[in-house]
Amino acid sequence: MEERSGVLILGVGNRLRGDDGFGSCLAEALSWCGVRGADVEWLDTMHVYAVEYLRGRRLVVVLDVVYVEGAEPGTIVFEEYDVSSLTEDIASEALETMAAHVFTPLHMLIIARELGVFNGRFILAGIVPESLEPRREVVTETLRRRLPEYYGRLKALLEAEGVSMPSTRCVLEAFDRACRV
Repeated sequence: MEERSGVLILGVGNRLRGDDGFGSCLAEALSWCGVRGADVEWLDTMHVYAVEYLRGRRLVVVLDVVYVEGAEPGTIVFEEYDVSSLTEDIASEALETMAAHVFTPLHMLIIARELGVFNGRFILAGIVPESLEPRREVVTETLRRRLPEYYGRLKALLEAEGVSMPSTRCVLEAFDRACRV
């Protein structure tokens, strides 16, 4: 059995829903270009079984679209969640919103903590979508234009954690292939 890294980059997104596919496209691009010092996984949909990906990690970075009231499409939002500060009230409120078709990175984090499989750093590397409508090119031009800045922030974050990240050029080219932009 292959040993897992202490760092996980997890891209999430359904490519059949436009910009929602951003996270999975980027994770696939990172995998193609090669990341050393972190595992890279991607999912088309977030599900409860994804909790297992967090087991024993010291750092998890989730690449996903996020919804921020009043924010313009393409707004980049990196938010770190302190596992130890998630109160019972926050956990209860989040779990009340969980349903068969609603399972977010926050739900995954709370369940992983409650099961005792994760107590590390958890960062949601988000970007506000423009459209979740099916498209021939998965990601809108708005999000594609923001990719160099988004990747620059992600790369700096992970390199500070000892992860060797690929060149921006490789990632942009692989992203375009993965999502046919």
